Amino acid sequence: MKNLLLKSFLLVSALGIFSNGFTQTCPEGMISYWRLEESTGTVFADENGIHDATAVSSSPVQTTGISGRAQFFNGSSSNFLSVADHSAFDWAGTSSFSIELWVKYSGTGATEVFIGRDDPSSPVHWWIGTTSTGKIEWYTRTSDGADGDVVTTNSYNDGAWHHIVCLLYTSDA
Repeated sequence: MKNLLLKSFLLVSALGIFSNGFTQTCPEGMISYWRLEESTGTVFADENGIHDATAVSSSPVQTTGISGRAQFFNGSSSNFLSVADHSAFDWAGTSSFSIELWVKYSGTGATEVFIGRDDPSSPVHWWIGTTSTGKIEWYTRTSDGADGDVVTTNSYNDGAWHHIVCLLYTSDA
C-alpha cells in the first residue's frame, strides 16, 4: 500500500526592482507564462501560445512592473482576465505543481484573488490572493476533492512588489 506525502508551501519575498536585460522564455514543462506587458487591447498573450488570457469586461491599465511593464487591476469585480478551460489546469491530488507571480497591492477590507481557477463543472478550485487583513492566502481543492489552505503570518499590503511562489508537492512515501 502506498502512502501519499502531501506538502504545500507558500513563499513570499520582497525584493528590489531588477531587470536582467535578457529575453525570458518558458522553460520546458511550463504550462503557461503571461508577461502582462501589453499596452492596449483585451488579449494578453501566453508565451507558450496556448492559453491566452482575455479581459472580460474592463481591461487593466499598463503600468511599470518589477521587470519591464505590468498591468494595474483596479479591484472592481469586472476588472479581471479569463483563460479558457483546459485540462492542463485540472490538477489531481497526486499532482505536483507550482505557481509563481509578482504582486504589488495595498489596502484591506476585502478578500481579493490575484490568480485562480474555479470550474463549476468539477471539484477543481484554487486561488492565490489577499485576505481582508492583507495577508497572502493560497487555497486549493484538487480533482479528488482534497482541500488545502495556507495563509502567511505577515501582511504584505505595503505597496511594494512581492514575489509569491506556491508549490504543491506530492510523492509516495
